Amino acid sequence: GHLGLMHENDPRAYSIQGGTMTILTLGPEGSFSHELALNLGYTEIRLSSTIRGIFSAVTDGEGEGLVPLENSEAGGVGETLDGLLRAPLFITAEMYMPVHHHLASLVSLPQLRVIYAHPQTHEQCSEYLDRWAGPVIHTSSNASSALEAKKTPNAGAILSVSAASIYKMPVIMKNIENNPSNTTRFVRISRAPLPSEGAQKCSI
Repeated sequence: GHLGLMHENDPRAYSIQGGTMTILTLGPEGSFSHELALNLGYTEIRLSSTIRGIFSAVTDGEGEGLVPLENSEAGGVGETLDGLLRAPLFITAEMYMPVHHHLASLVSLPQLRVIYAHPQTHEQCSEYLDRWAGPVIHTSSNASSALEAKKTPNAGAILSVSAASIYKMPVIMKNIENNPSNTTRFVRISRAPLPSEGAQKCSI
């Protein structure tokens, strides 16, 4: 179905029907992209390890894509901007997703010796992590952070709520992002443009 616009403060934000077409988005399970696809009601979700892979699959007609375009803290997502420049695809919807990061661990805060985090997550939580002053080890995804923390003694991971739930890690400190209004803008990419009737925005 048509997603239209979705604003971070709109109580209807996650009630928009996603439809039955396959949506390709960034994995693994527990990523913010995966969480958004679930919240939008998509029933056929395929997870890709790279944004480039999403663009290739959508170009090949395997479905539509859901990709992060920019974050209010960290700025534009280079791989998505590059894909939009190179691929013969169209933006057919946008969504704004509030982004909250939580510190999860199998041990209590005083026992924590190391924290695993994705580099962009680290950047978005830099004020808390600078105050903590312990070692932060970068990973390739939220899922990797969770898995590394689970097999490392006295370790924690910075995760979304859904990732903490999927990987069964208790949250020991909530909302540690620098900016409580931290938001990521996502766009849906398709092989065909949205019909001009009802369109609300133009991207050039």
